[in-house]
Amino acid sequence: MRYQCMSCDLVGLNYDDFEDCRCNRHEVLEFPDQEDQKNLKSTKSSKKIQKTKVKGLIGNYFVESITLNGKPYFLCYDKLTKTILPKDKIEDEETIYVPISMEEYGYPPYSFSDEELDELISGNISKEEILDSLKKFIDKFINANENIKHLILGDLFLTYSQEWMTTTHFLYFVGETESGKSSALHLFKILGYRCLYGVDIPIADIYNFLGLDEEATGIVAEDEAQELGFNRDKIRLYKNSYAKGSLKPIIILLKNGRKQVFYKTFCFKVFAGEKVPTDKGFNERLAVIHMVQGHTEKNIKRLDQDDLLSLEKLRKQLLVWKTQNVENGLDQSDSGLKARDQELWEDYLRILTGTKYEEASKQVVKFYTAQRHGKIWDSLEARIFKSVVETMKDYSLVFKDLWTSITAGLNIPGDLERGTFTEHETGKKITQNSLAKLLEEKFQGIKKPKYEQIDEKTRKITCYVFDQNVVEKLSTKYNVTMGLDSFPSGASGIDGREST
Repeated sequence: MRYQCMSCDLVGLNYDDFEDCRCNRHEVLEFPDQEDQKNLKSTKSSKKIQKTKVKGLIGNYFVESITLNGKPYFLCYDKLTKTILPKDKIEDEETIYVPISMEEYGYPPYSFSDEELDELISGNISKEEILDSLKKFIDKFINANENIKHLILGDLFLTYSQEWMTTTHFLYFVGETESGKSSALHLFKILGYRCLYGVDIPIADIYNFLGLDEEATGIVAEDEAQELGFNRDKIRLYKNSYAKGSLKPIIILLKNGRKQVFYKTFCFKVFAGEKVPTDKGFNERLAVIHMVQGHTEKNIKRLDQDDLLSLEKLRKQLLVWKTQNVENGLDQSDSGLKARDQELWEDYLRILTGTKYEEASKQVVKFYTAQRHGKIWDSLEARIFKSVVETMKDYSLVFKDLWTSITAGLNIPGDLERGTFTEHETGKKITQNSLAKLLEEKFQGIKKPKYEQIDEKTRKITCYVFDQNVVEKLSTKYNVTMGLDSFPSGASGIDGREST
């Protein structure tokens, strides 16, 4: 076993090493050691190291761990011969690579018989055929509009395409009890690629599941996620893991010292909860799907034998399709998306490019990019920036005038009490210090004192000066229209809207 302090990010093999952490009331978690004690252990220097591998490249092979006739095997794509074949192990000069054992699966293994595997790898599995099968199950188990169903369709297929992605959005199903949000999550649990599913999954379990070896060794599906905002460590993990190359450094305590390792945290993630956490950075990465109560043809939590077998077959087809196409990647697509929109949605569009679902995927992206922009435009930051634009002249403003404008409650309804302004809608509090920090860090304002003669006395007045290019970019981001009075003489206004 290993032990990890969740406050210090220390990992060790002995519980006694964490006495200081326990005295400081830090949470020390225990979790199984997959990588450093078992997979990388060498019995003698003259013998080969045995290493367990979930999936990835081994020399000329791309491999996926499966079970064949009840025993651990690799499903291998040979890049030299362009063929697919099973192997129980792969050896090079120093290492024996073996697939994960039955005990190491945190999800149902991809289990084949000889006959099943031979049938699946003997021909090319059609992408369109798989998409049609996925759509039939979505229609059967999910009560939602076509836009939502096509989003789920693309994302289920996307989970088997993570080798070719660079960035991704996350899904968040939100709704009341019996709205169908958990049913949608169960669909990803059953059909998604190597899905770690749970409620309030311990962060150490997530690290251990994703591992040190390869990126995107599965996906994560977390139910009852409405309280995620109170777990700062997990929120940081999730919002920093939407891009390939995301790493989490951890210090491991060894008998003869310390060692730093890096967990590879990038993968697709999907959540469900009764409300969406309020963390801004986390929300920036989400496509929020509002579920409502309704009737479905079948209940995915009570599968009959026919549906169970059909879902298992489709899941195996998805894995074989991935293995067959490992060198093909995704179709290129010029989406026209920019910045964060491109990061979140371009690879989703590439998934469905060239299929009969391509046009539907474009409508999905149009809707959810508009959803993200709407959140930004309606945010407290956006309304404060609107007050900044209305208050400044020649790209400078008097801080006292801005504070007066905000606390008057015109753009931001709220109450001022003892120097703290409380916004009505979210309950967020604004002080003069927090406002000054926002002006400097988010809006890149430069603080410049100004001196005026008032009643024959020289008084210091706090002012902020803003860069015109920065203001124009922020106007676009927050959808704030700048009037002509906001510009120095000779400059023209902009409407601040992003092109679609």
